[in-house]
Amino acid sequence: MIGHVPALYPIQYSVLSLRLSEKSWIYLLAAQLLFSDSWSSILAGASGLIAGYVYLKDLFHIQSYRLPVSVEVSHSHVYIYFRMDALL
Repeated sequence: MIGHVPALYPIQYSVLSLRLSEKSWIYLLAAQLLFSDSWSSILAGASGLIAGYVYLKDLFHIQSYRLPVSVEVSHSHVYIYFRMDALL
């Protein structure tokens, strides 16, 4: 498993009268990475946020885009590896 996405209804708790959840730590880590190396990390983070927004809103019909069959066939061994890894 490459990453962890917290639950839809995360566990809530309080630290120093601040209401937090298990998602708070992931957002805190993302913010630390975003602002850790001045402009280069901010530019990379902003481009990632923009790309995520474009995909989520399907602005350029990206969600319906499919790779050519030749690319899928030539890289199918990589897909099988990750698929097997997820099943373990």
